Amino acid sequence: CLYGRKLVVVASQLLRFRTLIGIGSDPDLKLNDDSFCLLERVGRARWQGELQKDLHGGTFKVDARKLHYLRKSLVKHGLVTMQPHVTRVNTGQKQNSILLLLKRFHVNRRTKYDILMEHMSNLLMQSPDQLSTLMTLKEQLSSVNDQTFKRLTQYMRSAKFVELCQCPLEDLDPTAGPCINKKGDKVLVRCLKLLKPYTKKGVTEDDDDDDDEDEDYDHRALPSEGRIMETDTLSQAYQLGKFDSWFDSVSSVRSSSFQGRRKRSSVRSHETYRLLRRRNLIIESVQTFRIIEGLYQLQKIINEEEKNDGINTKCCRKTIFRLVDNLSREGLLKVYKTTIIQDGISKKIEMVVHPSVQPNDNIVSQVIEQARFKISSSYSAVRLQHAEEKAREQAKGAEGGSGSTSKDQKKNKKIEVEEFKPTPVRGLGKSLGFQPKMHRLRLVHNFLWYLIYGHPGRHQSTGLQPSTQTAAGAKCSDPEAKLPKESANEDGQKFIPPLRVHKDFGSGWAMVGDVLLCLPLSIFIQVIQINYEVDGLEEYLNDPVKQHHLIRELPARMKRQLLFKRKYIFSFHEKLQKLAYMGLLQFGPVEKFKDKDQVFVYLMRNASIVDTTSAEPHYWLVTESPDNPFERRRYTFDTTEDVENYWFDLMCVCLNTALGTCTHSQHWQPCEKRTPPMKERLLPLGGREVTEDGSIPGDGKGAGGLHSEFFAHLKRNWLWTNHLLSVKSVSNSVHVHEVQSRSLQNNERGLVIVHIYHLLFMYFRPRVVWGRRRLNSD
Repeated sequence: CLYGRKLVVVASQLLRFRTLIGIGSDPDLKLNDDSFCLLERVGRARWQGELQKDLHGGTFKVDARKLHYLRKSLVKHGLVTMQPHVTRVNTGQKQNSILLLLKRFHVNRRTKYDILMEHMSNLLMQSPDQLSTLMTLKEQLSSVNDQTFKRLTQYMRSAKFVELCQCPLEDLDPTAGPCINKKGDKVLVRCLKLLKPYTKKGVTEDDDDDDDEDEDYDHRALPSEGRIMETDTLSQAYQLGKFDSWFDSVSSVRSSSFQGRRKRSSVRSHETYRLLRRRNLIIESVQTFRIIEGLYQLQKIINEEEKNDGINTKCCRKTIFRLVDNLSREGLLKVYKTTIIQDGISKKIEMVVHPSVQPNDNIVSQVIEQARFKISSSYSAVRLQHAEEKAREQAKGAEGGSGSTSKDQKKNKKIEVEEFKPTPVRGLGKSLGFQPKMHRLRLVHNFLWYLIYGHPGRHQSTGLQPSTQTAAGAKCSDPEAKLPKESANEDGQKFIPPLRVHKDFGSGWAMVGDVLLCLPLSIFIQVIQINYEVDGLEEYLNDPVKQHHLIRELPARMKRQLLFKRKYIFSFHEKLQKLAYMGLLQFGPVEKFKDKDQVFVYLMRNASIVDTTSAEPHYWLVTESPDNPFERRRYTFDTTEDVENYWFDLMCVCLNTALGTCTHSQHWQPCEKRTPPMKERLLPLGGREVTEDGSIPGDGKGAGGLHSEFFAHLKRNWLWTNHLLSVKSVSNSVHVHEVQSRSLQNNERGLVIVHIYHLLFMYFRPRVVWGRRRLNSD
């Protein structure tokens, strides 16, 4: 019992009811229990009143729309009054709500801007032609600062009470200074013209503080307009998929029977259709993506679609939250919430998923693992975490006082969370192992082939192993604890976990985010340029074992610096695009607003090379002679050696194609129309349908049959030429012999191998596939 063994005296139900409704109301009025409880709660507040957002969010704990209908009967019978109310929260933002009071306790409460808008309206009405300059109005409102005056004019313009215009100064005040500028034009001044007198608008029957479908706090007129609610009939029509015909029938009935309400009916239909449209967009997005992290993604999709439909207003986060909550209750989607902890940083994750997705599915664990990886590479997450800890410490210090020890701790934390500002060091990337363009593509292609087709555990993998959660400095200090003793100094492939298998995609497919989670440091440093100092990086690169550790398992500080601002994702995605331009890779279905690490790619098993070594000399285009057509050679990637052979042959062809030369027989002719760049012409559209014909996209006018703008014939795209010139030719006898034997085999296929290979081969064919080769080591 609430009161225990205490004597409690309360008024009778009849007396309480008549006291609340007042003398002028009908004593036989019937109210349901919920509406009476609401009336009693408002009556207890007397002159102070109750905010509707506090009632449905705290006291009643019901949906805002349900409270709207509970309040509706009280307003209809004149038992309570409503007026707009603005509350400023601790963050400085304003919250608009509705203030409810009993009729006999009603007090007209006006906001600052309500009073100022009425005052400005009166000033304009007293001005000639209801027009006045902004400077004059500002002088008349001398107690208002510049920021408040600017916001005041914005509110007046948004509410269509005034309009901003420019008028010649001589028409307003001929005696006020020069009226002609140096160019001889009339001096114009900004003015406000009154369109209609300001009248305070009360809260309408359809207003609801938390049902604002479109919020624009920067340009929102005061007070807000009413909102149209969804009825049960519309819900039934939506579920039956017949709301289009339903709207037509309603419109026809109203147009014939209620001519005076036609405008209101069209507005109601438009607003309700937009609500149903948003519900449809959310359901379609969940069916397409299967899982969506957070509500911001849905908000972007809805705003983009409505923008395309010509709607200027934007959907707010509260609306998205309410729609998702309703759809979840109807069983059309699910919402999973969890808190993850990574490197001592905690973050709440909210996922909107398809009803068929279970909490233990791979797709859920994948999102969680991706979130961990983002946290560990984010300085903003670290700053946020330390800011929360600092706020808690300050709260404790305010209660019990703070000593010198707490001050030292705050100082140390300030040093720790200081933002990392990389300073570029010229040539550092190359010295760490950063490779030329074509070699980077070869490394990525080799790595993808090993993950997708060559990994020993690719058929048994259903998910990624969770990353080890240890101290930042001790995570990789004992590498033998993670690998068997006999494999600690062997091939770096032992460190790479199997790639996740997705049940919705067959063999050959991989998600870019999963690939990045499997990326070792030895590959990362060769394909992603790091031209700034990273703490502890040299130690790991010089260690024969640590250089193969996964990026996600590196110490937290080093990992945040390596993955600074997540630029590596865009760089890695660009290399995947270039592989697609070569016909070695295909992107999966690409949805709008999808992150680059959430895209699926398919690695081709077949490829081809066009032998362009017999082409005539030209600056950048090859021409195939009808008498001597180019040979087209097909490749099938069944082993790692097949992949290496493809790249070696491609290098041989590209570097021996007579491009990059200018002859006297070439006559340059201006182009009538500039052709679009390669990225626009070869942009992979993506799709699940894969054609394994080994074809090469593009115009085929470049070396090796690649696109002409690929510039695969340039030596600098295969190796750093400054290192090439410093190579000692006397130490290459073994390599020359191997290349000569290879040349004999290639000559049988019509490939001509010439002067440059004895210099390239030592760089291009590493003994350890995943090893890091320092270019300045020789």
